[in-house]
Amino acid sequence: MVCEAYKESSVFRIGGDEFVVVVQGSDYKARHEIFDDLKESFEKSYKQSDKDPWLRFSASLGMSEKRIGRYDR
Repeated sequence: MVCEAYKESSVFRIGGDEFVVVVQGSDYKARHEIFDDLKESFEKSYKQSDKDPWLRFSASLGMSEKRIGRYDR
Protein backbone atom coordinates (compact mmCIF):
# COMPACT_ATOMS: atom_id res chain seq x y z
CA MET A 1 0.00 0.00 0.00
CA VAL A 2 2.83 2.39 0.81
CA CYS A 3 4.70 1.72 -2.44
CA GLU A 4 1.51 2.22 -4.42
CA ALA A 5 0.80 5.52 -2.66
CA TYR A 6 4.26 7.02 -3.20
CA LYS A 7 4.95 6.26 -6.85
CA GLU A 8 7.96 8.56 -7.36
CA SER A 9 9.64 8.07 -3.99
CA SER A 10 11.97 5.54 -2.44
CA VAL A 11 10.46 3.24 0.20
CA PHE A 12 12.86 1.51 2.59
CA ARG A 13 12.20 -1.27 5.06
CA ILE A 14 14.26 -0.39 8.13
CA GLY A 15 13.07 -3.12 10.46
CA GLY A 16 10.49 -5.88 10.80
CA ASP A 17 7.41 -3.83 10.03
CA GLU A 18 8.95 -0.36 9.93
CA PHE A 19 9.27 1.58 6.71
CA VAL A 20 10.61 4.99 5.71
CA VAL A 21 9.67 6.91 2.59
CA VAL A 22 12.07 9.48 1.18
CA VAL A 23 9.52 11.64 -0.59
CA GLN A 24 10.56 13.30 -3.83
CA GLY A 25 9.22 14.69 -7.09
CA SER A 26 5.49 15.11 -7.48
CA ASP A 27 5.01 12.94 -4.37
CA TYR A 28 6.69 15.70 -2.37
CA LYS A 29 4.39 18.35 -3.76
CA ALA A 30 1.35 16.23 -2.86
CA ARG A 31 2.82 14.77 0.35
CA HIS A 32 -0.01 15.84 2.64
CA GLU A 33 -2.74 14.58 0.32
CA ILE A 34 -0.94 11.26 -0.24
CA PHE A 35 -0.39 10.86 3.50
CA ASP A 36 -4.06 11.54 4.26
CA ASP A 37 -5.22 9.15 1.51
CA LEU A 38 -2.90 6.42 2.77
CA LYS A 39 -4.09 6.88 6.34
CA GLU A 40 -7.71 6.68 5.17
CA SER A 41 -6.94 3.51 3.16
CA PHE A 42 -5.47 1.78 6.21
CA GLU A 43 -8.44 2.83 8.36
CA LYS A 44 -10.91 1.60 5.73
CA SER A 45 -9.08 -1.74 5.42
CA TYR A 46 -9.00 -2.29 9.17
CA LYS A 47 -12.72 -1.55 9.58
CA GLN A 48 -13.76 -4.31 7.15
CA SER A 49 -15.23 -6.54 9.85
CA ASP A 50 -16.57 -8.99 7.25
CA LYS A 51 -12.97 -10.02 6.42
CA ASP A 52 -10.72 -12.28 8.45
CA PRO A 53 -8.33 -10.32 10.72
CA TRP A 54 -5.25 -11.34 8.70
CA LEU A 55 -6.81 -9.77 5.58
CA ARG A 56 -7.26 -6.36 7.23
CA PHE A 57 -4.38 -3.92 7.40
CA SER A 58 -3.53 -1.27 9.96
CA ALA A 59 -0.57 1.06 10.44
CA SER A 60 0.82 3.78 12.63
CA LEU A 61 1.77 6.67 10.40
CA GLY A 62 3.78 9.80 10.92
CA MET A 63 5.48 12.46 8.86
CA SER A 64 8.57 14.48 9.55
CA GLU A 65 10.11 17.12 7.37
CA LYS A 66 13.58 18.67 7.21
CA ARG A 67 13.90 21.77 5.13
CA ILE A 68 17.32 22.66 3.88
CA GLY A 69 18.02 26.35 4.03
CA ARG A 70 21.15 28.30 3.40
CA TYR A 71 22.30 27.80 7.03
CA ASP A 72 21.65 24.03 7.05
CA ARG A 73 24.25 23.05 4.48
